[in-house]
Amino acid sequence: MSLGLLGKKLGMTHIYDDKGKAVAVTVVDVSQNEVTQVKNTETDGYSAVQIGFIDKRESRSTKPEIGHFKKAGSAPKYHAREFRVEAGSAPEVGTKLDTTHFATGQWVDVIGTTKGKGFAGVVKRYHFGGLRMTHGSMMHRRTGAIGCRLTPGRVWKNQKMPGHMGVDRRTTQNLQIVGSRPEDNIIFISILVDKLPKEKREFARKIGLFMAMFMRIGLLLVLAWIVGLVKPLFTVLEQEISGRDLILILGGLFLIYKSTSEIHQSVEGEEESHGSKAVGATFTGVILQIMVVDLVFSLDSIITAVGMVDDVRIMIAAVVASVALMMLFAGPIGRFVSDHPTVKMLALSFLVVVGVVLVAEGFGHKVPKGYVYFAMAFSLGVEMLNIWMRKRSGKPVQLHDAYRDAEHPSAQEVRAQGAAAFAAHPGRMN
Repeated sequence: MSLGLLGKKLGMTHIYDDKGKAVAVTVVDVSQNEVTQVKNTETDGYSAVQIGFIDKRESRSTKPEIGHFKKAGSAPKYHAREFRVEAGSAPEVGTKLDTTHFATGQWVDVIGTTKGKGFAGVVKRYHFGGLRMTHGSMMHRRTGAIGCRLTPGRVWKNQKMPGHMGVDRRTTQNLQIVGSRPEDNIIFISILVDKLPKEKREFARKIGLFMAMFMRIGLLLVLAWIVGLVKPLFTVLEQEISGRDLILILGGLFLIYKSTSEIHQSVEGEEESHGSKAVGATFTGVILQIMVVDLVFSLDSIITAVGMVDDVRIMIAAVVASVALMMLFAGPIGRFVSDHPTVKMLALSFLVVVGVVLVAEGFGHKVPKGYVYFAMAFSLGVEMLNIWMRKRSGKPVQLHDAYRDAEHPSAQEVRAQGAAAFAAHPGRMN
């Protein structure tokens, strides 16, 4: 674990980057950070650094606190936290830490406490839909049954009920330091980020494909189980569903959901979420998604290969060769798609089509692959012509990314301008 800093949120604002884009940021005060204790493996059993934050008067401190901080030659602190560090890398006791501890562009994880909302009902606290809104129901925003009578005769632990809302510990990963002001000891942390830092994307893609290769090889080694996947497990509406069909249905629904959510985020943006829903994806989550998508696409081909080839070594060699080709071309293709937003939309639309085809095949409806491939190839060819025309004519199309362009107003600003126009000329509005 690396050494961090304690800070106090001062507010939220926006700054402009080198490209003229308005970047929504959180302003954090990191002054008064001081090393108050250094622990080592010889005396404490582990290596760590204790950081104190915000001076506190001795009259408001206990005697143990005063004695502890006096050993470090420091005034008592309101907050003290430990950070695990490698042995021999800890700074000396009494060292003052400031904004120079972080560099602009650095990716950090932020841990904080949410705002207290007081006592709240289930609709506000857990987003319950509420009961009937008809006249006389008297149950509009009530909790409803909690199971405290005959069955099960008691209220289960962690039952969602009215209570105190907020003051919870939350961690937000992969936020970027976009600037600092050393004279005021404040840093600016971007609250809207991309899915994964650029320096981690290529590595995550290779690790995901590498793990997917071992997953394919593992599936090949359990041939009997794979062959058994084609046997019916249950029947739905007179349609027999096997293990293969179930995986195709679930995989198709997963592709439809992921593609639709990516299209919505790219087109609509996340301007009204204040960064709460635009959290960057974790490194492990990206790898797992790559493996799930690869499982969905490779299962059908592996079952076919088991029926066509008897030698497992040939199938394993084919898997290794195919993954090597994907590693070789996945990077350039991924960068090309990211640099051309319309191609990205087209690729996500292809995934929606593939998801629908997988669901249809899971329910026994065979869709000729030639129709799907021809539609994809035709759409891609038309888009290549559009890209070539846009290069000759002017600026390409831009989608909403993590940062909102300063020259394009948000939905709130457009509504505010309309309200101002109505207030200025009420007689002209119908």
